Amino acid sequence: MNKLISHCSEHERYPITSKIVMESVLTGDLLSNITNLFTQTEYCLAFLTADDCCIKDGEQVYRLRQNVVFELGMAIFRLGRERCILLSDFDPTKHEVDLPSDLKGIDIKYFSPDNMNQVFGDVLEKILQLSSKDNNGDIPQYDHLLERTEHYVNYGELFSSCSNLESKEDTYLKSVLNYWLEECASFEHLEERCLYFLERIGFISMFGRHDWVYDFLENIKALTANYRQQDVAYCGKKSISFIHNLSGVVREYVQSKIKNESTDSTEYDELLNMLTLHSAETSGVKNPLALTVYYDYLGLLHLHLYETKKDEEHLKEAISCFKKVLEEYADYTDLGLRIWSGFISYNLARCYLLQYGILSNTEDAKNAQKYFSVASVIRKSWLKQGSFNQVIRSALSYEYFICKIEEINSHSLMNHKSSEEISQEYKLLERELESYLLKSEQLERLVFVQNLLTERQKKTLSEHPLAEDLL
Repeated sequence: MNKLISHCSEHERYPITSKIVMESVLTGDLLSNITNLFTQTEYCLAFLTADDCCIKDGEQVYRLRQNVVFELGMAIFRLGRERCILLSDFDPTKHEVDLPSDLKGIDIKYFSPDNMNQVFGDVLEKILQLSSKDNNGDIPQYDHLLERTEHYVNYGELFSSCSNLESKEDTYLKSVLNYWLEECASFEHLEERCLYFLERIGFISMFGRHDWVYDFLENIKALTANYRQQDVAYCGKKSISFIHNLSGVVREYVQSKIKNESTDSTEYDELLNMLTLHSAETSGVKNPLALTVYYDYLGLLHLHLYETKKDEEHLKEAISCFKKVLEEYADYTDLGLRIWSGFISYNLARCYLLQYGILSNTEDAKNAQKYFSVASVIRKSWLKQGSFNQVIRSALSYEYFICKIEEINSHSLMNHKSSEEISQEYKLLERELESYLLKSEQLERLVFVQNLLTERQKKTLSEHPLAEDLL
């Protein structure tokens, strides 16, 4: 059965993996370890074999191994009756095997050397069919992920799946990362783990600059460190190298942001060289999520290099990368929240604002305000997700407020609004911010927003002293 599941995972790319209890739990607190194993499991296959002999009513009968019966009870309590599948190498209708009475009302599948493959195949099919209930009736399958031209993610459920985490407000975000790490580790293949990580990479900034965020990325590094010969044979050398390299570069980029407030051009140059070492154009990868992340971070690196070197070619490359994502890939990556459009529109707006500062071009001004407005509207919609935990909404609001501040600032830089109007908008945004601020120290990103708002208001007031009286 274990070999059958492994073959299904390896060759057909179903997201399924198996663990044998006595191979997974060998030392330490046995009961605690088994409990944890069931907590991380969705199904239990229990093999009820007639291993023991006992005397009952003066007669010798066969009996199940008692620790198996005990563990099965734990599994039924944890997973539910439907997700526990019982198999036996004896006919359960015969009386020579002593069965607990509670098991007599549960279907037990009888297998023998003659029908073993058929029974085990049926069991695997049942597990896959049960899993399909959460996937619109489709059996989940992660085959040929890098060749797909669509990669839709239900980002509305990304955090709601963590809603049952029992944790205090100030540690909730840390619990979310731990949950993601466990899920990522449950995937068997490199491309699955890399894409799982890339689905979430855009949200890492909202967790703040903490050691435990850095540690999460280090653990991701370990999970995506190497690929195997099987991965090369299945995906192709260029494709697997591309997704492996992409995951590593964006992880290093985010880690550098956590470690330092500022990064010098040398580090950005190194990251850019690493990213283009395995380019999207030659990789054969068609997955829109992978290509979205590739061109987004390629654009970000060019944008940072422009800010440090003032070479306008970097700014042009950044604009080209961000436009490519919006025009070709972003619409094929999620099911309604437009997550990547919200990220990319903001980045593109920053580029046009910088280009306006160079050329004072009216078209650049229009584009900057257009994309700031689009990004603000999209990001504001994220905060209306009722399924999100309050801590998540507050953390996500960081993305909205940063964008809104820059949008207001762009009106000021381009002299499209008066100082009085700018001050009024900052004041309204400050009031809006208060509804998302929590006492948790983990949400220091919102404290950063609060301080930034205060600075911008002071600057506006210094340029137009009468604005304070008008407010």
